[in-house]
Amino acid sequence: MSDMSFEQLLNDYLPGDYKSGAVVEATITRKDVDYSFLDISSKLEGRIRSFEISDLNVGDKVSVQVIRTEEDFVIVSKLALDRVRELENYNVSDVVSGTVIKQIKGGYNVKVKNVNAFLPLSLSGAKGNEIVGKTFDFLIKEKTKKGITLSRTDLARKEVLDFINTLQLGDVVKAKVKEILDFGAILELGPTTGLLHISELSWGQTKDIKSVLSVGQEVEVKIIELNKEKAKIKFSIKQLTPDPWLTTREKYKVGEKRTGVVKEILDFGLVINIDGTNDEGFMHISDINYRKFFKLDKNFKVGDKITFVIEQLNDEKQRISLSAKAILDELWENIDDIISIGDIVKGKVLFAQDYGMFVEMDNRLEAFIRRNEYAWTKSELTVFNENDEIEFRIIDIDKENKKISGSIKEMYISPWVEAMEQYKVGQVLDLTVTDKLEGGLLVELTERFKGLIPQREVVGDYKVGDTITATIIDSNEKKSSIILSEKRVKENEQKSEMNELMKKYGANE
Repeated sequence: MSDMSFEQLLNDYLPGDYKSGAVVEATITRKDVDYSFLDISSKLEGRIRSFEISDLNVGDKVSVQVIRTEEDFVIVSKLALDRVRELENYNVSDVVSGTVIKQIKGGYNVKVKNVNAFLPLSLSGAKGNEIVGKTFDFLIKEKTKKGITLSRTDLARKEVLDFINTLQLGDVVKAKVKEILDFGAILELGPTTGLLHISELSWGQTKDIKSVLSVGQEVEVKIIELNKEKAKIKFSIKQLTPDPWLTTREKYKVGEKRTGVVKEILDFGLVINIDGTNDEGFMHISDINYRKFFKLDKNFKVGDKITFVIEQLNDEKQRISLSAKAILDELWENIDDIISIGDIVKGKVLFAQDYGMFVEMDNRLEAFIRRNEYAWTKSELTVFNENDEIEFRIIDIDKENKKISGSIKEMYISPWVEAMEQYKVGQVLDLTVTDKLEGGLLVELTERFKGLIPQREVVGDYKVGDTITATIIDSNEKKSSIILSEKRVKENEQKSEMNELMKKYGANE
């Protein structure tokens, strides 16, 4: 028994109700400054801290909890009993109000009325001492016999979910702009936030969101997406009004021919105002004509009129696609009634390069003129620029590939034809040397054409400007060439002389 403490013996001696944790009914017998004493129907008095019964008087009855037994007193507490009873009234998921007392290891000590509660750092939504001394509402996360664990984050989540459950898809609400981003704005709605994407500001295109919204501004919005499980909301301002696209698309039918004015020129296409309205259509570069490579800003300018076909009405992109090439398709179906090979037509130079130029005719069909079809000779060659008005002859129509070839030089007589109209093979001519080449001499047949005397056909030594007598020995239309020979003239002269001699001497004999 010597190993047992007096307190243990006393606890064993006392009735079971007076053991530590027991609740007893007591009467206040006297009150001192620090401690007061109670009759607890035991051989020992009960002692309690005076401040716990400051609102009671001697003779009043009070319920207390046994804390421990000492040699002279049974230590009791009304506050401890109040805490136990208060704790019994709390349940998991209850919302309580408390004041953060101090930061402790792993979290914070929070006073909830008479109960000391624990707020883990991970559930506090705070860092460091920023919430110490402040009062908040908390959600009871866990409850044990020793106390309760609180959470601010779970309460915030619960408040958000409870609030979101009051919302319905399509609701029109008022929200406040919290933050402006490049792609939209974050709006505050009650305890939660949602996204207003820049594309949902208006039915037209918004390039600068800050020109429309400002932080703190209250706006009326429509809920267009609502994920209650993930607590995500998307808003729209433009959907508060009817979609103008639905009205616009009713004005047009796929396949119909319309006219419009170029509003904007992009690298990949044209934005066009249809029929002088504010309705915009888009014509991709591939739908303008059959040319694969050209620069739009060189062929079009803002304000140009253009004819096209309604190619597509895209509800998803709310876009009207236009095609000028479809007009050309219609022309090509009737090409035999429009133009023929040999026709002389007028057109405007659209696109000029070193290798040739594209020319638009009055009927909007395009022809390509290669550089070698500009002129028969270098001296006749003309430099052409974009927008020049020119006249040319149709020399080829490729229906399969929808290509038209033109020629300027074919409108005029070929220098070779002109020369051959004046001269014939076998004719002997006195000609002026215009050029001295390694391979022979060039001689002037006409102002537009020179003939060639190959070196093997030259007998004498000549310089530019000399006169040479030669005969035409060959003419080649494909090569546009006329070949002459001085040698053949000399040979013919020698034969003639020989024949004269033969006649002369033969007659004498």
